[in-house]
Amino acid sequence: MRVYQYSEAAFFTAMVLNMLSVFYEETQDKRQLALLSMLIKGLSWHCDYLIVTGKAVVVYDAYGAL
Repeated sequence: MRVYQYSEAAFFTAMVLNMLSVFYEETQDKRQLALLSMLIKGLSWHCDYLIVTGKAVVVYDAYGAL
C-alpha cells in the first residue's frame, strides 16, 4: 500500500499545480488543456485514494499482479 501512497501524493500535487495553471492561463485553448490535465490527474488521484483507504475493489490476476 505504501507505493499507492506515494502515487497518491504525486497525483494530488500534479492536480493542484494544474488547478493553479487553469486560474492563471490567459488564452482559452491553454485553459482547456490545463483543465483536461487537471481532470485526468484528479481521477488518477481519486483511484489511488480509494485503494489506499481500502474502499476500492482490487482484482488480482493469476500471477498476483493488479
